Amino acid sequence: MQRLTRIRGPEIFHRSHELIASNHMDIIDVMSVNGLETVRPVSNSRRSTRSSQLFWKESFDCFQKTMSGDVASKQ
Repeated sequence: MQRLTRIRGPEIFHRSHELIASNHMDIIDVMSVNGLETVRPVSNSRRSTRSSQLFWKESFDCFQKTMSGDVASKQ
C-alpha cells in the first residue's frame, strides 16, 4: 500500500461540514441522494463560513495519491 503525501496536517478549523474534492469516481446508489446542496470553495485565509454550510478547500488526486490544500485560493 502506498503512503499518501501530505502537504499539511490536520488543522484545528477542520469541521464536520468540510468536503474534499477528488477525481475518484464511484458508483452512488440513487436511493442515497436526497437532493441538491450548495458547496462553496473556501481558502485558508477566508475561514468564515456558516457552521452548517458545506465547504471545500482541499482536493485529493487518487492517481497521484496526494492532497493539495487551499484549492479555493487558486481559482
